[in-house]
Amino acid sequence: MDLKTKINKNNSDLWLSRLFISVILIKASNLTFNNTDLLPEMLERIFIGLLFLFFLTSFFLSIIVYNRKNQGLILAVACIFTLMYFWSYIKYPQIRSSVEKRFLWTVFLNIPVFASIYNIYDFHILYNTVYKYSFLISVFGTMIFIGDTTILSSNTSFSAMMLFPLCIHLTKIENKKIFQIVLCAYEFFIIFSHGSRGSLLVVFIFAILYNLFQKRNKQKITKAKIFAFHAGFLGSVLILLNFENILKYIENKEFSIRNLKFLIEGNFLDTNGRFSIQADYLQKMFLNSPVRFILVDLQNNGTFYPHNIFLEVMWDYGYLLGSLLIIFFVIIFIKRILLCRDSEFKIMMVLFGAGFLPLLFSFTYTEWPLFWALTGYLCKFIKVKGGYTV
Repeated sequence: MDLKTKINKNNSDLWLSRLFISVILIKASNLTFNNTDLLPEMLERIFIGLLFLFFLTSFFLSIIVYNRKNQGLILAVACIFTLMYFWSYIKYPQIRSSVEKRFLWTVFLNIPVFASIYNIYDFHILYNTVYKYSFLISVFGTMIFIGDTTILSSNTSFSAMMLFPLCIHLTKIENKKIFQIVLCAYEFFIIFSHGSRGSLLVVFIFAILYNLFQKRNKQKITKAKIFAFHAGFLGSVLILLNFENILKYIENKEFSIRNLKFLIEGNFLDTNGRFSIQADYLQKMFLNSPVRFILVDLQNNGTFYPHNIFLEVMWDYGYLLGSLLIIFFVIIFIKRILLCRDSEFKIMMVLFGAGFLPLLFSFTYTEWPLFWALTGYLCKFIKVKGGYTV
């Protein structure tokens, strides 16, 4: 009996899930070690090397169990993006380093993420696997928080990555113990103290949408909800009563929490020039071809980018084709959010909260693996003639 026969469907979904989470861990560890010096450089390299070994092992075993019917789409996606990056590499020699960086992330890490989610059948296995490894990302968040010995600054990238474990743990609050509530509060504190305003908005949007769509029926009042309500109410009252003392304590400790400062000064909704950047893209977008396939150019090269997923898609693929792609995937998403249940619903909402919502405020989808996971999930439900999926 060959290796492919020995690996049953459950094991195939398990390794596909591990392939997905290995890329997320690589992304999180890269952000952590670039912002802290808690570990010796040798240990950091060993740890990243182990993560890549985990990635390669998962990738190899996943290749063995891929459905042949699905391999054509994966190879087509890889070839198309490779050709697009090759065109940018030839046409814009002055930004070749940006092209190379995006190419490596897209083709060698993000497309495997796309493929792993696209090929998974049992979302319960995926959800359990993701939940188990999510604690490691929380540890990375703690390292960022502790490792910054200077005045606390904003770490936009990692606060967005911390959305991943927070969204997962928020889906566990209802049926788990107080530990989940405390953990979510801790992760939210890390984002609040060391992250961006966009990530804070994502947390609130995710919480509202998740509770709105969950089960689509009357929800039972659990002990966890009762505890969370009373603890939140009591905590809010205590904070308000001692707000001035808390601020003085923070100042004495030489902490400068940017989000708290914005709230006090009334500048929380300030866009930091993003609106002017986006207005510039909108003005120039309609001067381009309505259909095009350019991922990196002088306008969108990593240093400069639209800070909005919709604008970036319409810039990369043309305002006509880009608009059609956006409408197409929005329709699929709406259909799935109304139909899916249980673990699949939780996974879809986590990918939406951590993979899509942050891209409304910053980052580029070409280097954000969670977005590719969401795209892979949605592509599972694209129908072709005969009623089969792609």
